[in-house]
Amino acid sequence: MAARYFTSRTAGSDIFFNNPVSLGTNAMLNYSHSSYNALQVEARRRTRSGIQFQGNYTFSKALSDGLGERQTRFDPFLDYNNGAIERARVPFDLTHAIKGNVVYELPFGEGKRLNHPRLSRLLSGWAVGSNLFWQSGTPFSVLSVRGTINRSGIRSNSNTVDTPLTAAQLNDVVGFFMTPDGPFFINPPPRRPTAAASPPTAHPPSPARPS
Repeated sequence: MAARYFTSRTAGSDIFFNNPVSLGTNAMLNYSHSSYNALQVEARRRTRSGIQFQGNYTFSKALSDGLGERQTRFDPFLDYNNGAIERARVPFDLTHAIKGNVVYELPFGEGKRLNHPRLSRLLSGWAVGSNLFWQSGTPFSVLSVRGTINRSGIRSNSNTVDTPLTAAQLNDVVGFFMTPDGPFFINPPPRRPTAAASPPTAHPPSPARPS
């Protein structure tokens, strides 16, 4: 938008660029700031009676004022003078993560509970195991995809929607909703009948004549 006014010379006395002799300038700086905080809890049981297990839980939050996920590593600001307003959860932030594994040695062989000559030769030294992995989903945003003075074209994909709704009202609208038509992330309104009921006929149908 600023480039259009600048090149068409219709901006008048308004200067949209810090450098009036440069239409577009990209600066590669270590400007952005990110943080990661987490609580980690782990439980472990060493091998005893042929079984061992390990489990851990992570509660975390990752925040940044720049996503850093684009191939060009270029993130334009909404406001050059206040980059902190874009500080939010990063797309790869995972609030909850639970991981676990268990290993069980088969009780066959010398010194084990089952020492059958044929079975021990076949099954001794083997173990079975299982892994558990569960995590919460990544955050998602409601975007307007509208260009601004600082962001236009493909860069406008990061522009969020402005809304007068409160946080409590947004929680009622945005979420995971399972409906007969499938899952929705926006609370869908009740389904309306697709067609009105057919009106009753003015005259009852004539009885069928016997053949």
